[in-house]
Amino acid sequence: MTRPNRFQPIHKALRATLFDATALVARTEFAHQGEAAAAARTVATLLDLLDGHAHHEEQFVMPELAPHAPALAASLEADHSRLEGLQAELRALLPRTCSDVTAEREAAGQLLGRALTVLVADHLRHMDREESEAMPVLWAYRTEEELDAMDGRIRATIPPERMPAMMRLMLPALSTPELAGMLSTARAQMPPPVFAQLSGLAREVLGPERWANVARRVGLDSPA
Repeated sequence: MTRPNRFQPIHKALRATLFDATALVARTEFAHQGEAAAAARTVATLLDLLDGHAHHEEQFVMPELAPHAPALAASLEADHSRLEGLQAELRALLPRTCSDVTAEREAAGQLLGRALTVLVADHLRHMDREESEAMPVLWAYRTEEELDAMDGRIRATIPPERMPAMMRLMLPALSTPELAGMLSTARAQMPPPVFAQLSGLAREVLGPERWANVARRVGLDSPA
């Protein structure tokens, strides 16, 4: 049996968000206050997302990993510390991108773009290590039921009002088979009204063609 890589769904969403934010900052005209402010808001949202993800891993994943691979866990936690430092530097730049002085906004925009590319590169390496090094350790020492329980503890910390925003990021980033598997599991486990909300959100964010393909695999009425 092929076991699911528990890191991949959220990592796919994070990669897409990192890439989108980096592309937005690259094309932003920081001399234009409105564009600069929009870029700053996007980066601030990204940093909040990254901070929350790291907190979940440190609170719930690393305690499962550390007893069986202490050196790996320590190395990944060192990655987190370095990434947190880079994110703090980015956050410190954001007020300067909203300055009333055009030259300061433009200079801050240049620094922001460079810092984002470094952050993206480091996050990509770190996420690959979790998927390729940490996940096999968890597979070796934890059953699927135990990993389901770990995922459940993480989900329980996310306020219900934030879950739709998380799903808007994750659903478009997943492959069609992954989406079909997620929705099939959700359909079996969720009360019908809750599943109707999730499938409605998926229909909205995936677009007609992707939704029709996913719905067909799950056995849903795609035009609904």
